[in-house]
Amino acid sequence: ELFYNELYSFSVEYPDGWNVEDETRNELSGVHFFDGKEVSHFGGFWNSHIFIQYSSDMGQKLSDTEERKFQIDYERDRCRTAAADSGGNIKCSNFNVIKKLPSTFTTDGYPKITTIISLTHDYPDFPNVKQIITITSIYVGTTIWDIYSESDYDVYDEHESKIFRLVNSFKHPALPPVSASNSNEGGG
Repeated sequence: ELFYNELYSFSVEYPDGWNVEDETRNELSGVHFFDGKEVSHFGGFWNSHIFIQYSSDMGQKLSDTEERKFQIDYERDRCRTAAADSGGNIKCSNFNVIKKLPSTFTTDGYPKITTIISLTHDYPDFPNVKQIITITSIYVGTTIWDIYSESDYDVYDEHESKIFRLVNSFKHPALPPVSASNSNEGGG
């Protein structure tokens, strides 16, 4: 299915049957895609969750090595401080970088860096949740688009192609989708 965001002029193709929660109008500058009933940061309502976040005025892109180091350090720090950030409700452990995908470009020609990580979360009602995290940063001038996914370990292999299909379909700026009522109009 196609998701188009007019406010930030981007689009992605997301998996059929997945749910969307667009928070860009609430100044949270993000869109959630997930395979369950609702987004919950305490787990249990989805098996895979993808989040697209827009960060403007981040400065010029650094070298690929420096940008990847930032990705990894940021995620490692999030894991290390999870208990403090959640009031002790969430714990994170077993942080491990699984794969550093080669730096590439989007179909629009923007630099893209992806890192895959594994870790374990302990949520209040869901202890020992092993997850695979993917982080893709797309650099558009001084703006960074981060596409972040988290999947339960046992479904990652099944959902990996869906996650990367969404990542690889990212378009900015994106043209609005053609509505069915306009698709039959033609020129002469």
